[in-house]
Amino acid sequence: MAVYCPYCRNELAGHVGRLCNSCHGDIGFLAPVLYGRGTVSGDMTEAALFHQYFAERHRTEDAAQLELGDLIEIFRDGYQHWAVYVGDGYIVELVAIGTGSFGVSSTISGTLVKGQVRKEKLQVVVEKDKWEKNNTKHLSSDNKLRPRQKHEIVKEALSRVGMTEYSVSKWNCEHFATLCRYGKAVSLQVMKAVNTVAAAGISGFLGSLASGTMSSAVPGSYSS
Repeated sequence: MAVYCPYCRNELAGHVGRLCNSCHGDIGFLAPVLYGRGTVSGDMTEAALFHQYFAERHRTEDAAQLELGDLIEIFRDGYQHWAVYVGDGYIVELVAIGTGSFGVSSTISGTLVKGQVRKEKLQVVVEKDKWEKNNTKHLSSDNKLRPRQKHEIVKEALSRVGMTEYSVSKWNCEHFATLCRYGKAVSLQVMKAVNTVAAAGISGFLGSLASGTMSSAVPGSYSS
């Protein structure tokens, strides 16, 4: 099947690089078609490939701008997942066992379950979700927070890699990330959920969760 440059419409024949040989337009997004890994049909239209290619390239370029100790906010359906950037394209995150990158959900529960702090490639965790560096969100809610030195943030995050405990309301991914960066575990998502429930007039069972911070010691290693 002949494939044509979407800019100059000349046929792309022979060995094709990232640029069109005729107009020098960026055609890297057509690689799946040009090298036999797909066809320009159905959901793999030129427009779809174009969007996918540049979205992935944009995410890679964004990652190159990250600094050690940066907080990463990943936008999942219904919640934000948080992690700490530790260099070389890696992040450290807290997840509940068996849920993947599971952050704060719409369910408020103080139950502790098995969790894991793990070091993963940023792009593996993000997949196709939107993400951004966000070192200011928590400062806007608590002007007393002060970030640690970069090496201290990374050391704290890496020192916690392994099995631990997880609680949506008391020790979630956001608690973990803020503890590493500021030395204080905070979850704005929990605070927002608590306020929403309180506004509905059923806040009696929430107790110590109202502050959005952990009311007890940070969990250590998990004991079965």
